Amino acid sequence: MEMTTNEQKRWMVVGIVMVEVIAPVMPDVVKQGMMSHYNQLDTILCPCKLNALTFADYRRNPSLKDLKFENINNNSQTHGKDKNKNKFNVSSELDLAELYLPDYLTTFSAFDESLDFSAILRLLGYSKTGPIFQSPDPMLLIQTAADTVRDHVRNKWAHAYLNEWTETFFNDCFTKFENLVKSVGNSGKEKSTLDQQAKLYYKNRISGCEIVMPHAVDQQLLNLVQQTYHWRTSVKNLKLFNQPLPPSKTNNKHQKPRRVPTAEN
Repeated sequence: MEMTTNEQKRWMVVGIVMVEVIAPVMPDVVKQGMMSHYNQLDTILCPCKLNALTFADYRRNPSLKDLKFENINNNSQTHGKDKNKNKFNVSSELDLAELYLPDYLTTFSAFDESLDFSAILRLLGYSKTGPIFQSPDPMLLIQTAADTVRDHVRNKWAHAYLNEWTETFFNDCFTKFENLVKSVGNSGKEKSTLDQQAKLYYKNRISGCEIVMPHAVDQQLLNLVQQTYHWRTSVKNLKLFNQPLPPSKTNNKHQKPRRVPTAEN
């Protein structure tokens, strides 16, 4: 599928930057934050321990009330909505992360590329019972930066209304990416690399009718981003003309696709 308008090209570049530049470094940020949070909770809950938590412990600690224990220990599959029968032991920082997410975002198996970018932003932005992550810069809030990227970049990209993708909106997306990178406090060298990569995509974003990239982009990734646009257009046409969507031609059960941000919020 050929991208023909500047709005389409801006939308595509932002999607690739999310997957190629921003998302790959965030799982390690989340891993470090969740390890620290696990240890902190263990201290707060003393004499209870997360890995031996019981229903009685859960009821005694208001800070645990809003956590989704149905997401771990096969609780949802085994006990349904009967929370009294849930197993409340939290064995790892991976389990702990799942407690803060809706069930459809808990399919990751490690803090790696299996962790959806939407899940990353939800964890970074969590503040309901107190923030999980603290920026090393006291003047910056990770929660604000993550929520802004989630609401005004990632979700706008996943549910694209292309008329919004003006030059001003496009520029603003990169400002929000930059604020997120600053807030999580990556090491100086890593942050500099991220900034340089993002700026290269930004600087070389459009040339005539082609998108110019600073280095080769994984072709499968490019195809998946294009497919997302294709399905977005198909859904729009379905609503307008009530026509059935064509079957996907890119599914290959023997080939694991490169992960891209999903359409869930």
